[in-house]
Amino acid sequence: MARQEKGGFRPPPLGKILWKCTECGTFNAADATSCKKCGAEKEKVADKSIESATFKPIDDSERLNQDKKAVEKILGEE
Repeated sequence: MARQEKGGFRPPPLGKILWKCTECGTFNAADATSCKKCGAEKEKVADKSIESATFKPIDDSERLNQDKKAVEKILGEE
């Protein structure tokens, strides 16, 4: 969890020890599955880097258009 590094102790990132309830804003222990104040369930996020990502399938025409733009960019034909 925490580690000793050159220059002193560096605590673990806050997200590894606490999570903030989306309903009431209370901070809870990382291993808690529900909020200690309001009882709301902890939201499950697999990876923080994709937390706000959305998935929209693209059709073949969009894919071909993206490929064409990529080739033009590589060849400098923009």
